[in-house]
Amino acid sequence: MYPAFGGASPAAVDGEPREVGLGGTGSQGERSGAGRRRPLSSRLALAALAAYGVLLWVSRPATPFEWDEVLAQRAVLRYDVANHSPQPPGFPAYIGAAKAVNLATRDPLLALQVVGIVAALAALAATWALARRMGAPPAAAAAAAALLGASPEFLYSAAVGISDVSGTSAAVVAALALVAAAERPALLPLAGAACGILAGIRPQSGAVVLPALVWAVAAAVRGRRWRGLALAGLSAAAVAAASWVPAILVTGPQRWWSATTWHVHYMATVEQTRHLPGARLADIAYWWLSGSVFGWGFAIPLGALVIAGTVVLVRTGRGRLAALAGGAVALHLAAALFTMNETVSLRYILPALPFLALLAGGALAAPRRLVRRTAAALVTLWCLAAVAWTSPALIERRQPGPVWAALTWVKKHCDPATTRVVFDGVATPQVQYVLGRAGFQIMAIERANAFLLGPAPPGEQTLYVTPQPVPGAELLFEAHHRTRRIVQLAWGRYGSCAVSRVSDAGAALFSPEWQARKDGWRLRGTGRIELRAEARPAVVRLCAGGEAITLRRPGWPAEAIAPGRCVMAPLLPGAGGALEVSAPADSAALIPPVQVLPLAALDASSGLASAYMVPQVAHVGGYGGALWRTDLVLFNPQAHPVAVMAQFLPTGRDNEVAPTISGTLAPGQVLDVPDVLALQGFRDAGALGALLIHATAGAKACVSAGCNFLALARTYNARAVPGLWRASEWLPGVATAQALRPGDTAVFSRVTRSGAVAASVGVASWSDTPVCVGVRVLGPGGGVVETRTLELARFGHAHVPLAADVAGGKVEVELVGAPAGAIVVPYVSLVDRGSGQPAHALADTLPEHAEAPGWVPPYPAARVAR
Repeated sequence: MYPAFGGASPAAVDGEPREVGLGGTGSQGERSGAGRRRPLSSRLALAALAAYGVLLWVSRPATPFEWDEVLAQRAVLRYDVANHSPQPPGFPAYIGAAKAVNLATRDPLLALQVVGIVAALAALAATWALARRMGAPPAAAAAAAALLGASPEFLYSAAVGISDVSGTSAAVVAALALVAAAERPALLPLAGAACGILAGIRPQSGAVVLPALVWAVAAAVRGRRWRGLALAGLSAAAVAAASWVPAILVTGPQRWWSATTWHVHYMATVEQTRHLPGARLADIAYWWLSGSVFGWGFAIPLGALVIAGTVVLVRTGRGRLAALAGGAVALHLAAALFTMNETVSLRYILPALPFLALLAGGALAAPRRLVRRTAAALVTLWCLAAVAWTSPALIERRQPGPVWAALTWVKKHCDPATTRVVFDGVATPQVQYVLGRAGFQIMAIERANAFLLGPAPPGEQTLYVTPQPVPGAELLFEAHHRTRRIVQLAWGRYGSCAVSRVSDAGAALFSPEWQARKDGWRLRGTGRIELRAEARPAVVRLCAGGEAITLRRPGWPAEAIAPGRCVMAPLLPGAGGALEVSAPADSAALIPPVQVLPLAALDASSGLASAYMVPQVAHVGGYGGALWRTDLVLFNPQAHPVAVMAQFLPTGRDNEVAPTISGTLAPGQVLDVPDVLALQGFRDAGALGALLIHATAGAKACVSAGCNFLALARTYNARAVPGLWRASEWLPGVATAQALRPGDTAVFSRVTRSGAVAASVGVASWSDTPVCVGVRVLGPGGGVVETRTLELARFGHAHVPLAADVAGGKVEVELVGAPAGAIVVPYVSLVDRGSGQPAHALADTLPEHAEAPGWVPPYPAARVAR
């Protein structure tokens, strides 16, 4: 009797006697009357299995790609669970099999792949045999095996060096052995051994065999097969111990226990929001119903087949098969929902896939021909679509994966003795395996901030190995997968890898937590922005994306930046002046590119000053519909407030009295004033000119070091991507010590004026008397092609276009007949007529003039707007 699960005995399904061997075949009539067909069908089945094996062999990956795969590869060479070779608890039977194969292959990657391919073929054969043993017709059994083999994750992972497919195979074989033992108690020891092998390969897959185990035990108890049960238990324990005991002893019992308990605790803590009860039910439903089979396009037809097949199996007297397979799926999912990461469901669903396939294949056991043909067509289409969907990934993985290609490039082109490597933690085992074993000094990003506090010693270099390039670093190598399919099958990781070198130039340094993508910059954890100690100060524009981020600068409280908001922050040289930006905890933030005012824009200033001339400010229309605007940036580096006064000097006027706006910069404040001439005090005074800005103490100008601040201005075309900073749009404020004096010549090199490029010369006067300025335009050979004489009134401003065409020429500016105390600030502006992009420049070099202590430069009288 077979009371468990209900349904007919496998020895009498549809009124026909059945053979009850381990594999189970057809009826006695089939054995006697169809003897000629049976060998043909068997040969076809073996040919299909062999073809599948060939497909897996020729499409096996050229390099490892997955974290666990590299850990397993390390374990084949030297088993040590405490060193995560492999990850706890250890999968000893799987690694033992690979070690045995490695004796012949001498290649741990190939050894793991061979084990996986053999296991996949065994899984297909066992799925077919289990279906046949439990009364399914040949077509239904073949459909179940085909659905399993075509499933994208099974097809992709079968030749990958991870234990999932081997564990799935062991689970199906154990279930088959238990079913056979329920019918033939003499097979109980063999079934116990199969369960022991499963425990040694991947105990996490054990839930799917519980229905078959209960059935086998119940049948043995009812038949009073106590000796068989005892032998089964002993064989299971002996086989499991044969793999686990050596594994634990090799690692060391205490080290193994500590590593395993730590790993369990870590995974339970890290993934507590990725499974029940911490995960959202909507997410659970999506990942396990749809994500586990790569979307609703595969999930819906497969689900329809499972439902139809279950109904058919029950109605045709094969309820035991439906109960066994359905129970296996239900128990595995019940355990998975509470213990396994939902986002990796496509991998963790693998042990249940053979049993889902058994249910889906059951639709071909329908008594009505139309139903069978419809089910067969749907199974065929599903399998063809699944294989076609997976094929691009199978083809591409024949080339080295991006991470392995990048690490191999570093190993080939860099000297371990002079190269230190900072890497993203997602590639930890890969970097350790390739570069660590080769003698490179390697360090994870988490320790990289301390690592980068000092520059690399002479003759050495620091490389970043990260999924995307690190901003501000020199990109040396980059690799990407060409198809998204391979990234989906690899659970969203390892789709790209870049090798960047820390630049020796004066540009800002970004720590590897920053990674540049096409759609913005990705920040995980806390990223640093740092200038070298010998660099000049800079200003950073930092914007939040869809999530709030936090900015920390030395000596100041943390500042939260709301989604979509931007702030300006000073960036001072050295590690002590670095900025730290943090993404939300346990997540990555995607933000617009961080913009750093290029250091070249500050080269005209040897340091901070208490007064500046910003030689060009605008709020005016221009050629081709341009809208010229000027943004002003002021930075107070002092630990106390600094009062400042800004005076607008409109072009073409006598500015003895100038429109004036006053304010106070808070300690450490970076003040960003967009479209400065739109301020109420300036908006009606003019559309073009200069801005004179100085610190004040009371009603007087302040010239002490305690009043020093920094002034910068960006004049740009608002029609041409105004939100993106460009180096060429910026001019620093010019202090009196760097201004043009009588007897000096300001030279501007590389000046071009043509039909495609407009060129203008401007001069701002810091003199309380009228001055005359001479302008000469020289061609590349040194000949004069144009001259201008500009008359400037008191604190006047002039901005004139050049008329002569010149390519790569020079502009020279001098004061003509001016009094000894005259001061002016000249500049040149070039505009690309096609794009509307400007390039502003101050003079190449000017002698610095030392000021007498306490000297106060002249200023216009103030006219304050009311």
